[in-house]
Amino acid sequence: MSASKKAELGSPMQMPLMPSGSFGEFRPSHLHMGVDFRTYKINGIPVTSMEDGYIFRIHGSPYGFGQAIYVMHPKLKKYSVYGHLSRLTSSFDLAETWELLHFMEQGGKFNVIFEEGKYPVRKGDVIAYTGERGSGVSHLHVELWDKDKISYNLLKRNYLNIEDTTPPVIEKIIVKTPDRKIQGRTEQSCRPEEISIQGKVREYTCNTIKVDGKVFIQLQGYDRTNVAINKLGITGFLLRASRLPIFAMEFDKIARKDTWNLKKIYDSGKSSLAPVHYTYNLYWRSKKKIPPFILILRGEGDIDVSSLPKGENVPISIETVDSQGNLSIVKFSLKKVEGRPVSFARKKKNIRAGQKVQQKIGNVEVLSNKLRYPARIHVSRVYKRLPRYLKVKEKAYKIEWESGYQKLTVYYYTKYKRRLWLYNQYGRPFKKLRYNFKKKAYELSIYATTTIIPAEDMSPPSYSLPLVYGPMERDLFCLQAWDKGSGIDPYHFEVYVDGQKLTKEQKELWQIYYDKDRHGFLIPTGLAPKKTSSAIQEKPVTRKLWLRAYDKAGNAGKLWKGYIQTAF
Repeated sequence: MSASKKAELGSPMQMPLMPSGSFGEFRPSHLHMGVDFRTYKINGIPVTSMEDGYIFRIHGSPYGFGQAIYVMHPKLKKYSVYGHLSRLTSSFDLAETWELLHFMEQGGKFNVIFEEGKYPVRKGDVIAYTGERGSGVSHLHVELWDKDKISYNLLKRNYLNIEDTTPPVIEKIIVKTPDRKIQGRTEQSCRPEEISIQGKVREYTCNTIKVDGKVFIQLQGYDRTNVAINKLGITGFLLRASRLPIFAMEFDKIARKDTWNLKKIYDSGKSSLAPVHYTYNLYWRSKKKIPPFILILRGEGDIDVSSLPKGENVPISIETVDSQGNLSIVKFSLKKVEGRPVSFARKKKNIRAGQKVQQKIGNVEVLSNKLRYPARIHVSRVYKRLPRYLKVKEKAYKIEWESGYQKLTVYYYTKYKRRLWLYNQYGRPFKKLRYNFKKKAYELSIYATTTIIPAEDMSPPSYSLPLVYGPMERDLFCLQAWDKGSGIDPYHFEVYVDGQKLTKEQKELWQIYYDKDRHGFLIPTGLAPKKTSSAIQEKPVTRKLWLRAYDKAGNAGKLWKGYIQTAF
């Protein structure tokens, strides 16, 4: 969309809009139902109403999008939501002003509904200020809903002026043949090669992939606008086989009830937010009702090559489009070969509802409570390679668990080693993992098929370069730290001020901690308790600041050395 076109809605913020999160994006437990805008880690930027209307609700919570304000727009027959706010504007003569402001300052949980038309606003009026309440770093979250509980994509339909002429990027094509094994595998993949880009159209090509039986296709990719730094989600998809449309999906509008279809739209095992990977399922393998934003034109969106003669090719094209109509196309062929049938006997449910799972195979033991639904469990040895910075030390196991998302507790028996951690098949560490010293085993919970690979993390933490200091609420500064292995240990780090090491009590008193949302250590200006106001000096003092981070495997990072100006 060109910025010269007149937008239907006004800007939600008094600064240039840079999207940092798009509509329909992957989140660990749901679809992202709004649009995020970057505030450059600055709190207090004025938030403005996008259209005439009136405030009808104020909501507060320490989770989700924190403090939010709801504005009804009778002209549009829709209402807008603005989240992660720090405070309301003082221009509204609210009867509960002082009480609500107190709640918002304290981060309390509340929900207040106002009378219709009691607090009118005009398009462009300042209604609140940006903050970092709720989940994530400082940013503005905006949604647009109608009375039928349907959320709309603000980056489409010419709602906002967001200039974008950059087509989506296609990183990987994954082809799954669950009924047939090709060269011992039921999953093949290729990385597309860009062959041309002309204006708003980018073209890719990919190697021929050998298949047999029913074929299901996944696509891994992302989108960026002309000004966005973040990797955004792709808006639309169209899968064709032999020029005939098979599957289509477009994140134009999504009903609230459909936001929980996350695991059917994305492959959650191959999708993540850090690092950013979006893997889309271009099929619908579920008995549940197909949501309106998905169109299936054949079967489950699969391509059946069973009846084709050996050696015949099926031309495939996948069109991806972003919110502004920029297009990326990838073309490749599926070649019919004779695959080896997968044993269906193993795929039958082997645990009845009401039973418990209790099996031990090799180093792995799996346990569960009484199951609500029938399930299938199968544990087998596998051989997997991991990145070079991870050294595989023990036996790896694949736990096939199909249960309708029921909990399964897994114990991996091995001696405790400081550097030893468990990783999945993609080389990502299990976050909710602990060592059970009583059972002498690593313990974790899974809900779907998972591969467990024990490996030693050989990479120490590192710090961002250039070092990022961002002024934030409460005069905090952030030193970002990263670890590509087991991850940063938020409870184990060392801080030195003028060469003196701070104790655990001092770090807690001075509110120095690791913020998972910012991937960094938050340090209050002055490195002294706020209670010691008498220690404030007339002129700032420069102090030496040293910090050492550790990862969960016990690897120590280098001692970072710097300076900080303080008023203490």
